[in-house]
This record gives sequence, structure tokens and C-alpha cells, in this order.
Amino acid sequence: MGKTTTKIIIVLAVAFVAIAVFQARHQGGNNPDEVRPQQLFPQLDLALVAAVQLEHAGASLTLRRGEGDSWGVEQRAGYPVDGEKLRRLALGIAQLQSRDRLTANPEQYATLGLADPPEGGTVTLQGADGNALAVLRLGQHKQPKSPGGASGQFVRVDDDPAVYLVANAPAADTGPTTWVDRKLLDLAADQVIGVAVTRPKGSFVASRQQPTDPLTLETPLPKGRSANSSALGDLGRALVNLTCDDVLATDTPATAALTFDVAFAAESAAGVRYTIALAEKDDQHYARLEAEAGAAKPETGEASTTAKPGEAPGDGAPAASKADPEATATAFNQRHHGWTYTLPQYTYQRLAKNLDDVLAPTEKQ
Repeated sequence: MGKTTTKIIIVLAVAFVAIAVFQARHQGGNNPDEVRPQQLFPQLDLALVAAVQLEHAGASLTLRRGEGDSWGVEQRAGYPVDGEKLRRLALGIAQLQSRDRLTANPEQYATLGLADPPEGGTVTLQGADGNALAVLRLGQHKQPKSPGGASGQFVRVDDDPAVYLVANAPAADTGPTTWVDRKLLDLAADQVIGVAVTRPKGSFVASRQQPTDPLTLETPLPKGRSANSSALGDLGRALVNLTCDDVLATDTPATAALTFDVAFAAESAAGVRYTIALAEKDDQHYARLEAEAGAAKPETGEASTTAKPGEAPGDGAPAASKADPEATATAFNQRHHGWTYTLPQYTYQRLAKNLDDVLAPTEKQ
């Protein structure tokens, strides 16, 4: 056999090996070297989703659609869901693509964290009839073996026996506080024209004529004391991005024994008085919110706290400067009536100040 013939045979052999590898990767669907990206839920219609079921480590949580496009956390008596987090979860599933197709052998599931139940949990999107529209089972995370190598998470979808590697799978987070809309109110400091704190002892009132003026105490000062302008300024900022830690239905036994003996009230330039009733028990801090309409201050408004597109007035932010105070207060009360919130300790302390907290330190003689 001549050298030329030998070279031809070698080239043909290499070619046949390459073809065999290519066919193994792209035929049959069960080969561990499958690498073609593909959308895992191509037929999913998010408009048909009526509930999201999350399961992980023996815990479960349900997000359920209410009237219109409203969503609630079932484990929090239907309290509103954080819409942005829900949107990211739904889109994350609808747009999920595989980076690799590994195996359809059930004997390999445990190794990849996809035994029953899967290590990373399960996310199920359900229709109005309760049937599953999409099921995502989450397995172990894969770390790259070398720089630039493939990483991601092993998953299974619906009834497909195959295991896929995906880059960014949404988590099956079953913590209720992860999903509740924790934003309560966002009132810009320059829109607060008055503050009143009512306590069993140490109540006080502060106000200003113009948004650019500093808050000044109306309550008579104790002899030899002066107001602390920095502390009063902090009061004016107390309702900027006010958030809670958790939420409870007001008619539950856990809230029945609470005594709301402190109240923080802020008067807005748009003519809405926001009142936060406060309670403290066993190192936990609680709040109930309500609003009352009054008269808007002439030529001032709340443009800096205008509600975002798609957000109802009062859903965490006062309405625009020309909004009807009555409508704003009504929407706010509809959102918060019947709920008791737990607050971070620092938020409670900021709202529950007494008169001595807004006075300058006594000068030593």
C-alpha cells in the first residue's frame, strides 16, 4: 500500500469518526453530549396561569391569581404578591433554555439531584382548572471544571424524562415573606408638612409652612431645652420607602392581644393624613395603617411620589399632585385595611419617638 493510499484511509477514518460523534450528539435525544440550545416551555401561555405552586425541602407555598391581574400569597391570607418578583419568576420559566441535554436514564436522576423530590424543589404553573401548565424540577448546580466551562443547574420539565442543563433557573423559594409586597408607603420628605407622635407620655407635634422649611416643634419645650433639628428632619423622612418584614391578618389570635398605644401621623402637602398605629410585644414590632383625606396645600403636590405605571394610587405611593385626596385615602385604606404588619426594630424606633428624642441634649453646667 502506497503512502498516498495510507493518507487517504487515515483522512476517511477521521471523517467517519467525526460523523459518528455528530450523529451521536444530534440523534436519539438521550446522548449526554446533546448541546443544541432549545426553549424548554415553547407552548407556555402565561396569560393562562392562575396559580404558582412552589415546593422545596418539605415546605410549599402557593401564589394565586385573584380578580383581574391581582395576585395573593395563599399562606398570608391572600396578601398582595410583589408583582416584580412574580414577573421575573414567570418569565424565567417561559424563557428557560437548555445549554445541554444529558440523560433520560432514571437511574442517573439521584446523582444529578433530580430524584423524587428534587433537591432544588419544584415550580408548577397551574391553569384555572388546577391542571399543570408547566412543571420545572430543580436539581443540583453544576460547577465548571475549567475556566470557560459550562455551568448551570440540572432540571427536568413536565413529563420529559430527559435531564437538561440550564443557565438561570428560577428558585423554588417557599418563604412567604419573599413574595409579599413589603412596600407600605413612599412619601417624600419634602411633601411632609406636619408630623404628630402620640404616646402615653411624651407626645409632640411638628410642622412647617413650606416644603423647603425645616420642621419646627409646636409642642412647648421643657425649660432649658431646645429642639434637635436633625432629629426633626429624620421624622420628615420616616415614611420614605416604608417597608415591613411580614404581614398578618388583623383578625387572627396573634394580633388580638396587641395594644396599639403609640401613633405616628404625617400630613402630606396633597391633603392626605397617614396614620401608623404602633405596638410592641415580645421584641416584635407591629403597625396598622390608615389614611384620611383633608385639604391639599395650595400650589404644592406629591409629584415626586407619583405612582408607577400600572400601580393603583395608594399602593405604596401617594398619587400625583392633582389627585383627589379622598380617592387617594380610599385606595390606601382598601390596600391596608384588615392587615397588621411587623416592622424592623429600627423602623419602629424611628416612628415611635418621644418628645425627649427630638430635643437637643441638655448642656452640662
